[in-house]
Amino acid sequence: MIMKRILMSPEAQNAPFGFISTLDELIKSQAKVKEDKHYSLPAVNIKEDEKHMQIFVQLAGFSKDQITLTVDKGVLHITGKKELSSNKASFVYHQKQIPENDMARSIALPDNVDKNAIMAKMEQGILEVNIPLIKPAQKSITVH
Repeated sequence: MIMKRILMSPEAQNAPFGFISTLDELIKSQAKVKEDKHYSLPAVNIKEDEKHMQIFVQLAGFSKDQITLTVDKGVLHITGKKELSSNKASFVYHQKQIPENDMARSIALPDNVDKNAIMAKMEQGILEVNIPLIKPAQKSITVH
């Protein structure tokens, strides 16, 4: 349904690849908005092996002191706050793709993670979150 709406939009009908800008607008509209402030949505890679789940978040332009991680009701919330520059130069962007605002990303965690042993580190603009996996307790059911 969403793709049909995007493909049938005026932008898609009037310009080749116009649906891309409509898709971008749809994605941006789904980003968190708080107090009329838009948050960027950073790129994420999630992988796991037998023992760990790893989340990699692309956070170029953020220092580790600007990043906050919290877990609430089985969801990992990653937020970043940037200090906006007070230097307001009078120039016009020809193209602007690098976000200069705060960011927020929420990732639902599976039940088999140890939420108390989450570790995170930041290197070269990539946040790496390591979450140990635990074996779920098996419940035996007695047949009567």
